[in-house]
Amino acid sequence: MLIKDAFTRTLKLYPNKLALVDDQKKCTFKELNERCDRLANTLIHLGIEKGDHVGILLKNCIEIFEIVGAAAKTGIVTVPINFRLERKELQYVIENSKCKVLILGSEYAEVVNTFRTDLDELEHCIVIGRPIEGMLFYESIIADASRQLDDVQFDENDLASIFYTSGTTGFPKGVMLTNRITMGRCLMTIIEMSASANDRYLSILPLFHIAFHVALSYLYLGATVYIMRDWDAKAFCEMVHQEKITAILAAPTILNFVGSYPDIHKYDLSSIKSLMYGGSPMPEATMKVCQKLFQCNYLQMMGGTENGHSVTLKPEDHVEEGTEKEKKRLSASGRQCVLCEARVVNSDNEDIKPGEVGELITRGAGNLLGYWNNPEETRKKIKNGWYYTGDLGTVDEDGYIFLVERKNEMIISGGENIYPTEVENVLYSHPAIFEAAVIGVPDDQWGESVKALVVLHKGESLSEADVINFCKENLASYKKPKSVEFIDSLPRNPTGKVLKKVLKEKYWEGYTRKIG
Repeated sequence: MLIKDAFTRTLKLYPNKLALVDDQKKCTFKELNERCDRLANTLIHLGIEKGDHVGILLKNCIEIFEIVGAAAKTGIVTVPINFRLERKELQYVIENSKCKVLILGSEYAEVVNTFRTDLDELEHCIVIGRPIEGMLFYESIIADASRQLDDVQFDENDLASIFYTSGTTGFPKGVMLTNRITMGRCLMTIIEMSASANDRYLSILPLFHIAFHVALSYLYLGATVYIMRDWDAKAFCEMVHQEKITAILAAPTILNFVGSYPDIHKYDLSSIKSLMYGGSPMPEATMKVCQKLFQCNYLQMMGGTENGHSVTLKPEDHVEEGTEKEKKRLSASGRQCVLCEARVVNSDNEDIKPGEVGELITRGAGNLLGYWNNPEETRKKIKNGWYYTGDLGTVDEDGYIFLVERKNEMIISGGENIYPTEVENVLYSHPAIFEAAVIGVPDDQWGESVKALVVLHKGESLSEADVINFCKENLASYKKPKSVEFIDSLPRNPTGKVLKKVLKEKYWEGYTRKIG
């Protein structure tokens, strides 16, 4: 299967159906394909050939799909770039990926111009939004290009895209995905979400990571994809209410904000039939709020840039009432997804027994080809076809996987392993706490001690002692926080994951051995 099938198939079946809608415009599948072909011809005219790399530095918009469609029809490799990266990281990604063309929003032109002349590979910048001196203007070159596109032959195993990791540890790494891998991820989403052409999918999360593959899945089927440029709780509620959205993918932190939106009762959200969530564990308190708001099928999809969605907790596992065993499964990540194998292994690569802790590894249709220009990291993370995630987990007797922590986030205090997620779940259950993160900080006596960083609901008040005592009542004493800091918000990456490296920095400054 080829990515271009997501565009050519719908052109044949649904030419006049609404394909994409953002806050600026909308287009049918026929109009989408015409613009893809015009852009493809423009890139060819600029000397860009099959296998060359084109960077995409844009907030969520229809043009992202036009660029991917043009690349998919010509064998060009796309490089989606996190627009939240700092200047040095932006330069690194564009340089490391060897982009010949960068298509960017006009709001990023100033920062790109500060290092553009230092990039030997970059030949052209194409700007979207408003014209910028020294850059080609996207709408002008599209309008002037031919609609007739010659067929380009390429293989499903040809490289299609390089998605860069979030870079929470060091510079981002380029994850290589072929046509086959990309469409494998789409099939996994379609099957697990029971998606159809009748859906109206709302794309909330940034499209420079694997959320794009979920949106592409619905586009491939012929569903209409609505695109939010920026996250906003009011805009989300209005969109669902007005457009009768049927399916979404959201991070738990976004669902937390929706549940806390004071005017949510003014909107009809009942059209949502499928809610996929991922990016970070769903706190029990957030899940209870969601289940009151959305009477729909819930699907937790766990995975990453490297392996897509590999483990899933299905709708039938999301029970509000049931046996203790069934209720406990709400805290699980789930079982292996279709077209994927998932195991939890010990240091000898043997499957662990229920109750033991090991590393999650995956193999399947969504696994990466390797890391771009980084054979050492590829050998380290991919062994015998298995991707080693770095996630620590356990299993039960029915094969449900329960993630306990990232390897580098586990806290070791006085020789005891403490998993921050366990403490965070307790904190989230306190009615006054809106968000919380738990990290390990230096401790002269114990090596590390548990620290909680807490965001309170507006108007609420708690003391450090209140939080510690609450945890003591619900956890083993050695797991409770030794210190608590109240902050206004938690730093997160675009997928909703808390940037614990950022939270740890000031506490570990000056330490040569940074445990955790």
